[in-house]
Amino acid sequence: LYYANGERFFMKGLAFPISPQDAIHGYNSTGWISVLDQLRELDLNFNTIRLYKMDPSVDYSLFFDAAAQMGVYVMVPLTGYSGDGDLKRELSPPDCYKPALYGYGVRGINNYKRYPNVLGGVIGNEVMNSADTWGSAPCVKAYTRDLKKYITKHLHRPFPLIYTAQHGGIGAYSPTKVLEHTLDYLSCSPASEESDDGENEYLDIFGVNIESWCDPNDTFLYTAGSYHEVWEGLHHSQIPLIFSEMGCPQVLYKHNESVGYGRRDWNQIDVVLNDMSDTWSGFSAYAYEDGTGRIDGFNMFEGHSWDGFHTLKPNLDFFNFQKQMKMVDHRPSEDDYNITTFSKQSCSVVEKTLMNCCGVQLQDVDDIPSRFEAAEAKKEMVEVLYLLIAGFTIAVLGFGFAKYKQSKSKTVHDEEEEQVALKTKKNYDSIDP
Repeated sequence: LYYANGERFFMKGLAFPISPQDAIHGYNSTGWISVLDQLRELDLNFNTIRLYKMDPSVDYSLFFDAAAQMGVYVMVPLTGYSGDGDLKRELSPPDCYKPALYGYGVRGINNYKRYPNVLGGVIGNEVMNSADTWGSAPCVKAYTRDLKKYITKHLHRPFPLIYTAQHGGIGAYSPTKVLEHTLDYLSCSPASEESDDGENEYLDIFGVNIESWCDPNDTFLYTAGSYHEVWEGLHHSQIPLIFSEMGCPQVLYKHNESVGYGRRDWNQIDVVLNDMSDTWSGFSAYAYEDGTGRIDGFNMFEGHSWDGFHTLKPNLDFFNFQKQMKMVDHRPSEDDYNITTFSKQSCSVVEKTLMNCCGVQLQDVDDIPSRFEAAEAKKEMVEVLYLLIAGFTIAVLGFGFAKYKQSKSKTVHDEEEEQVALKTKKNYDSIDP
């Protein structure tokens, strides 16, 4: 990732707490901003937050403005937990990608595009995380295709699209191998490698939700679910890579001392910002509060589930995180500007690999109707009908006005003739016989 001036950008983020489900407490600007203020008051060296639940119809201006003033970028969701925003991974194409989902994404983009500190929109989170749900992969790609076309046509600013994948194996296939196939499929070109026809259909950023680093003795090279293995396996990526969620569950973390749940050391921050920085662009640590309120989950703040209004109390896990964020930063090197680029893979090659290695046969994305083209055609039809109705209305009004003018003119003429006739009669009557 890069700033507009060409300087490398490294995401140093935190997963924002999830608002309560009910609409009344879904968004409260004061409550949301209070979390940002708390993190600043605790002197946390961060520059990004990841939001998980938003409503495309809500005005978030106060929150985004407050984040921008603090220099904080925001990852926003372009799918929802239910309703129009639900990408139905349990269904096969094209049923997993309904027109309502496209409409939801467009409404989200049109809402969030006005905020310059939007880092990107997440078009899917852990959709293909089992053999059964891999069949919905073409719907993720079709959704990306259509939103990219909409962005290209209607926006005057970049709006990167992000997919966040689970770091988990499927059957006999290791987590890293599954990530490789997911990345290759979502970033491949639908046209031939020599053609740029599919340029606007690419995913922009690939995120990994990783729960490794569960032992204080872990290192870059020696980790269960090795960061080195992930770095090596995705080193060929054509697009920026981030850890969209990072952190071991508290209950699985091993301790040198008996200090209870939590207390992760967060030593992997240095690994991501430096050892992996030739291809990786940072992380979002998981989490302020994960929605459970439990002390054995991923929570850096505790007491209860976040109510959307009041901040929670930081625990020792947060202070370990805070310490690492203060101590560690990216150390600039020549690799920052000498990123190795790899040739694009054609989707036909990637799909063949998926079939040969894993027995995954995917429907052609081109067979999934373009919700973008359908919506644009409908929009154009509405505009044509509007012009026709407007033209017809103007014509009717014009005709009516002409008739009125003609009638008015005739009335005046008749009145003039009548006046002449009366005058003539009067003159005639005044003649002395």
